[in-house]
Amino acid sequence: MRAVWQVDPAHRFVPQRQKTAGHLGGPDEPALPLGGIGTGAVSLDRTGSFTRFTLKTGAVRLFHEPAAGFALRVAGPLGTHCTALQRRPADGRLAGWSFAEAPAAAEFLFPWARLTWPEVATGGIRAVLDASGPFVPGDLEASSLPLALFTWTLVNPGPAPLAVTLLAHWPNMNGWFSRFGRGRPHRCGVGNSNEIVDHPDMAAVRMGRIGTGEAIDPVVEEEGVGEMVLALRRQPGLKVESLAAFDGGGDGAALWAAFAGEGRLPSGAPWLVEAPFDDRDTAIPTAAIAASCTLQPGEERQIAAAVVWDFPLVRFGLGRRHWRRYTAEWGRTGRNALAIAERALDAAPAWAGRVAGWQREVARSLGDAPEAGGLALQMLSFLVDGCTVATAPEAETGEPAHFALIECPDYALYATMDLWIYASEAVLRTFPELEALVLEDYARQLPRADGRLRRHALSGEPMPVKLAGMAPHDLGAPEEDPFHLASGYTWRDATGWKDLNAQLVIAIARAGQVLGAGWQRRMLPTVGLALDTLARFDRDGDGLIENDGLPDQTFDNIPMLGPSAYCGGLWLAALLGGAAVAEAADRADLAAAWRATAARGRQAFEAALWDGSRLRLDRDGPLKDALLLGCVFGPCLARRYGFGDAVDPAMVRATLAMLFEINFRQAGAGRAARLIVRADGGPVAHAPGDVDASFQTSEALVGINLAFAAELQAFGLVAEAAEVRHALFAEVVERRGLLYRLPAAIDLEDEIFRAPMNLRPLAAWLAQPWPFPA
Repeated sequence: MRAVWQVDPAHRFVPQRQKTAGHLGGPDEPALPLGGIGTGAVSLDRTGSFTRFTLKTGAVRLFHEPAAGFALRVAGPLGTHCTALQRRPADGRLAGWSFAEAPAAAEFLFPWARLTWPEVATGGIRAVLDASGPFVPGDLEASSLPLALFTWTLVNPGPAPLAVTLLAHWPNMNGWFSRFGRGRPHRCGVGNSNEIVDHPDMAAVRMGRIGTGEAIDPVVEEEGVGEMVLALRRQPGLKVESLAAFDGGGDGAALWAAFAGEGRLPSGAPWLVEAPFDDRDTAIPTAAIAASCTLQPGEERQIAAAVVWDFPLVRFGLGRRHWRRYTAEWGRTGRNALAIAERALDAAPAWAGRVAGWQREVARSLGDAPEAGGLALQMLSFLVDGCTVATAPEAETGEPAHFALIECPDYALYATMDLWIYASEAVLRTFPELEALVLEDYARQLPRADGRLRRHALSGEPMPVKLAGMAPHDLGAPEEDPFHLASGYTWRDATGWKDLNAQLVIAIARAGQVLGAGWQRRMLPTVGLALDTLARFDRDGDGLIENDGLPDQTFDNIPMLGPSAYCGGLWLAALLGGAAVAEAADRADLAAAWRATAARGRQAFEAALWDGSRLRLDRDGPLKDALLLGCVFGPCLARRYGFGDAVDPAMVRATLAMLFEINFRQAGAGRAARLIVRADGGPVAHAPGDVDASFQTSEALVGINLAFAAELQAFGLVAEAAEVRHALFAEVVERRGLLYRLPAAIDLEDEIFRAPMNLRPLAAWLAQPWPFPA
């Protein structure tokens, strides 16, 4: 399928630097996340190395873990070749091993990656690794399981038999991901111990941690603690042996000597990790399983393995406990990794077939180019790797189930509404019940007031956490108390933002088309409160809200004053969307009132902002004549979701055409559309109050570009939409290598990006036709 992103081993990505003081920069390889929704993920790059871990909810740790991976031994007439199929660790660990000298040829199409090592790198065997998580659209139970799946295909293309041994190894990670942090955790393995499991169908090693008694506590009380299993499927003709533990933090020489020399594992008893002297790190008990066979000329064999982490608890920064979604079926003991592995290895072929069929459907709908259907599929990786929280309801406390994705690790805020509106169609299309959970959390938050004060990050002035009737900026920060303490954002005072309520209403109206009339009836009070509260900003009674001369919307370094195209367009779209919800809920009176307001507002909008050739940014602000990408996002959503045309379509189309010519082709040199430029394509003046003149005003925002392509498409500029998508993919993915960590923004003058692993690029899914099949 063309949608697959193929990376040749010789390809080198342009090194990137991060614009802000973040932790996800550097010339790292793209790494595919493997894991379930809300379980955290382990990410595999094209060298076969595991380099990114999100097993602590709300946090990302970047480090290469050489104790996790695979190695291959091949013996034949020309001698013996033994290689660890990952890059050599920079910290000197496993110094007794031989490592692959070059990355594999790689193919990526979430939730699947294929790495292929040629015969020259593996001693005459063609070795292909297919890796995936349990992500199966429409099957939330499977997709919420905490595991990674690996299928090796080993082929002997030569004329002589070859003796082949595949080594799978994985460290006991209990306690590694209990706390927030960014790099490799240290001194966190005390009490860890492994044991070989006797199972008729699998070779398996269980990796656990002792509690205060003789065994793991019956109910886990610490995040990142429970049970792990490394398992490999037995089969006829495959000799399998297991080693409970070697020290993956050492040089690995004893294991490598036995493996390379005779294709076996050394003997050794399980051991319990002690607390070392203060200047030393804890040992890493690492499970190992070796599978051996003889491949005749032309013979092919497949070997299936799984890694499972049953870490059932989520504990956020202020201490509140939640249970991961999969525990509703599998329990909270943290002792079910072996049973989960058995389920996964049995179900893996069926899952793969369903995923392949779904991928083909998406490619048929969007086109199978990597920048079209391919990018939409790739971006769903964020549902697994977006510091995702997905919890089970708790009957004993009344706590409902929750789901959320982070804005990005550098701006660690859950389900940020001004990004969610761009991103969440992807969630709605794949798991509509998860989208419902987010919107229901916002519905609970909307009427609440929180008069406690936070400090404005720029001015230091106090500001309330939240005002009644105004949507929170976000559902909370993972280091605080998400879903209970909302609006962790302090860069600006978001309590008066003009886009959030409108976006909430549009999201409810969109989701209601999938979730049904009953759900819309339950959400109608939220729609009414959001619209009534936002209407207070229509100070002259013309049906159109006004901005206050501040960056009081998602572009939080760009001030707007009076009627604005961006906020006014969202308001008009929200009125029409609210009317659609009211009609579904049998409230024709509300629908008529909101439509009447939208009609008056449309007249005011067009009179204030149309200059004869395009819609201005705003009417009264210092940047009123600037060209802002995304300024007609609201009218585009209204048309997309069948609410009606919020603004004269000819005006919207003319504005989009000018943005394409000036922001994309001229100012962006056809590589990506700049966010904001002067009418002649030049840079805008330093925005008042902007502490960094290069912030936003000189950037190309990735998610906004993807939404822009969808806006062009919605108004018939189909070729232009395809051009934007193609150019953006070439710039961000193929040249810069930022797939699976797409940033909020890139700088077109320098190899710099901002806020990687960003939520908004899920806007790639706005390219899909609407409505979509149930």
